[in-house]
Amino acid sequence: MNRWLPLLCLLWSTLGLANTPDEAQLQQAVLEGRVRPFHEMLVLAAKLPVRVLRVDLGEEDGIWLYELRVIDRKNSVMKVAYRADNLEMVWARGHHLERLFEPKRLPIAEE
Repeated sequence: MNRWLPLLCLLWSTLGLANTPDEAQLQQAVLEGRVRPFHEMLVLAAKLPVRVLRVDLGEEDGIWLYELRVIDRKNSVMKVAYRADNLEMVWARGHHLERLFEPKRLPIAEE
C-alpha cells in the first residue's frame, strides 16, 4: 500500500487542478466580460461590515463566481458568493448572516 500512496497523491492533486481555471481561461473570461476585475470585487467587499479572509474565483455550470470567506466583528465566519459578471450576491452561508446587512461602523476618532 505504501508504494501506491505517492501515485494516489499525484492523481488526487491532478483531479483538483482539473477544476481550477488556468490563466488563459481567466483572461478570456475577463475580456468577454464574464468576470469583473478583482479590484471591483474588493471595492464591493469593503462596503460590508466584515473583514475578508479569502477570495476564490471559479466557474460552476458556466457561471464565474467570486467566493469570499469573511469574518464579522463578533468573530463569526461566513461565506458569500457573487456572480463575477455583475457582482450580484448569489448566496451566503454561515451563522448570523443578518450581520452582513448591518451598516458598516465608522471608526471613532479619539480627541
